[in-house]
Amino acid sequence: METLNHKLIELSESKYLWVDYSQYANFNIKEYANFITNLYNNIDKNLELIIVSPELYDPSFITLIPQMQKVLPYNVSICTKKPELWSHYV
Repeated sequence: METLNHKLIELSESKYLWVDYSQYANFNIKEYANFITNLYNNIDKNLELIIVSPELYDPSFITLIPQMQKVLPYNVSICTKKPELWSHYV
């Protein structure tokens, strides 16, 4: 996982921020909520967050999606092969 690089975002004039969370195998909803909250509070609100859905790592991680939906802001996009699981976001 890379750290948030504000200087790179500023220099590249990014419109999107790809959020690739890699801790799904040892998923802890409190840690995830903290990660998302800290990230969201530390970025320019003009950036669009794109969350990588856990099923792209492993289909068995689909079970994590309902927990994730409870802590994600509604103004994010989701990269997924199963948009029906993310009806609030896609």
